[in-house]
Amino acid sequence: MVSLHNHREKPHAAPAAHPPLSGLLWGRFLPLWRDSGAYWLDFRHFFKACLVFEEDMRRLFLFMPVAMMAGVLLYVKADREPFWPAPLALASIGAILAFINRDRNRMVMKAMLVVCAVATGFFAACVQTIRLATPVLQKAWTGYGSGVIEQIDWGQDNNGQDNAHLILRVNRLGTLAPHERPVKLKLSVKGKPAIKAGDPIYAAFHVQPLPGPTFPGGYDFRYDYFYKQIGGVGSITGPIRPGYGKPASFWQSFWYRLDQYRCEVTDRIITTIGGQNGAVAAALVTGKRGYINEHSNDILRSAGIYHVVSISGLHMAIAAGLAFSCVRLGLLLIPGLSLRHDTRRWAAWAGMAGAVVYDVFAGSDIATERSMLMTLVLFGAIAFGRRLLSMRNCAMAAIVLVLLEPNGVLNPGFQMSFAAVVGLIAFYERKPLFAPAQSLVTPARFELTQPKDVEQKQPFYANQKLRALFRDVVLTTFVAEMATAPFGLYHFHMVQSYGLIGNAITLPFVSFIVMPAAALGLIAMPFGFDAPVWSLMGYGIDAMMRCCEWIAALPVATRFVAGFSLSALLLMVAGFLGLCLLISPLRYGAVVLALLGVGLAVKTERPEFYVSRDGRFVAVRMEDGRLKFAGLGLNAFSLSQIARQDGDERFSKDPSLVAGEACVQKSCRLTSAAGLKVELVWDERVLETACQRADLVVTSLNFAAQCRAKIIDRTLLEQQGAFQGLLRKGTLELVADRNPQRSRPWSP
Repeated sequence: MVSLHNHREKPHAAPAAHPPLSGLLWGRFLPLWRDSGAYWLDFRHFFKACLVFEEDMRRLFLFMPVAMMAGVLLYVKADREPFWPAPLALASIGAILAFINRDRNRMVMKAMLVVCAVATGFFAACVQTIRLATPVLQKAWTGYGSGVIEQIDWGQDNNGQDNAHLILRVNRLGTLAPHERPVKLKLSVKGKPAIKAGDPIYAAFHVQPLPGPTFPGGYDFRYDYFYKQIGGVGSITGPIRPGYGKPASFWQSFWYRLDQYRCEVTDRIITTIGGQNGAVAAALVTGKRGYINEHSNDILRSAGIYHVVSISGLHMAIAAGLAFSCVRLGLLLIPGLSLRHDTRRWAAWAGMAGAVVYDVFAGSDIATERSMLMTLVLFGAIAFGRRLLSMRNCAMAAIVLVLLEPNGVLNPGFQMSFAAVVGLIAFYERKPLFAPAQSLVTPARFELTQPKDVEQKQPFYANQKLRALFRDVVLTTFVAEMATAPFGLYHFHMVQSYGLIGNAITLPFVSFIVMPAAALGLIAMPFGFDAPVWSLMGYGIDAMMRCCEWIAALPVATRFVAGFSLSALLLMVAGFLGLCLLISPLRYGAVVLALLGVGLAVKTERPEFYVSRDGRFVAVRMEDGRLKFAGLGLNAFSLSQIARQDGDERFSKDPSLVAGEACVQKSCRLTSAAGLKVELVWDERVLETACQRADLVVTSLNFAAQCRAKIIDRTLLEQQGAFQGLLRKGTLELVADRNPQRSRPWSP
């Protein structure tokens, strides 16, 4: 190519022997520097074109529930209870500015809509807290009280002893004033006394304040209990006598009788089927899981199908789908009706009614309500002639649920349920791209030329429809597991290695045998012909449990991973949402966010030690990299929670978890792998000596004297909760569960 600026040919110059490095770099990057403005301009045009495409496809609406959930998270993270008119005013201003700029500046309008959505989620959380706020216990209480049983869940412990957990609506609690007395208590009772929902009782109670997180950053059970209006947990320590109370209202009587009926159904199923199969079957039907022992729970978790025993979208879809199918089949039997009318829309209303009835029967907790709402949106789309599976339907369900139950945003079930639905819809929106070309070719020509007497019979596993069904089940399970993996790892710290196999094998038993038999059994029970149906259901449960036992026995069926930070989870979720909700090339940029979240999760620091929220035990990292527990107040729940947070596969009953040799009569002494000396003391006479020989002293006593070591005493524990220690550049940093200046209604 000839240059336009120089037509004469210059003599060839000999190259320099050693060109300077600065000249090479400048010569290579100067053109890029000069053209960076053009590159930036092209990128802006590309970005705007993608945004216009997303807007034309109406995909930006899908981020509205995400912004509302972000508002709920901001509300929860506040140190003090916000002033509720502030988010209302911000939402109103954002809506007004968005309306004004609808034709002037589209970018400003979109930004104001996001502000409005965030403020709306924040305001919904404020309103719910005001609506449900009740007193919570500030300290342990023991004495006599009375109340009415609202709900009771019978069960057995691991030793086969009967017990029960009940929700008591309190009438009187000793001499506590009304502003100090919780509205409800969650109590446990040993044995099987003759009580039922709706009974007023009078007994001796031992009640504790709501339990905080087991470790800093752990799940705060006080948050869930507060929005259920439960202000304390404890046990009934004496005989139960008939009590007194106000006459129940109509709706209270309805819920009492419904819980009594659920208990009757549970007893009937367990009696008919028997054993752990009966316990699992009862949990599938009524949602009462008290009779399932820890061994069965571990088997179901290891196989990756524990979601089956919790009333969720699977149960709701089968119950509503059964009502829809029965009504539609009945309408098809009326001659000519389906030719004149769209009976599919009429049957959709029956499906919605079936979802509502099943939600009421299952107890109508937040997980069941979430599944019901999603089912109502889907069948509502059929009733009004809209597309059944669409991301907009999912977004509308999320918006309604955030407005009605904003506290559910922090619930692991809420997060995993919507993540699975969003991932599946996004996958099947793009499924035509993966359709095999040969599926478009009809075999009619082959059938016409094939002689009848030479007809070849293929084995059942070679059937194209069966193979397609199996492929869809595997793909659906894989997509759902990948979508819920970040939340499962963050909340439960475990990976089911064979969850894909477990769901693919067991879900056909659940879908085609167990759940239809459950629905038929509930219908047949009032007529007294339910025993054969429950027996049939028991065969399906037995097959399912045998498959789970086989999977749980495989090597490394369950693996535990160390917990990671909230920032890592948010980055992974942002990447997942961008990949699913966007359809332009911008979605590939979301992969970068997800990878950043994974990298941040892998780089998470592991604490040198943990201190329980009551100061009664510590866990110190030893030379083998694993934790050792020592103290007075060791309990299975706390041990398993901290061990799983640390990625330790040992269970609470493993003797290697406890360092019994480190404790004497008055203290426990442990030395970490980094040489940090930790001493747990429960005797005042040892405190001064421990301060001289240890680097960290933990005690549940008050200690105001000078101490050479860092000390965590009762006052600090009451103010800041559980602790963990990090060694950064040779310096010990204490991380507490909460800021001492923080005060919220559920953790004052």
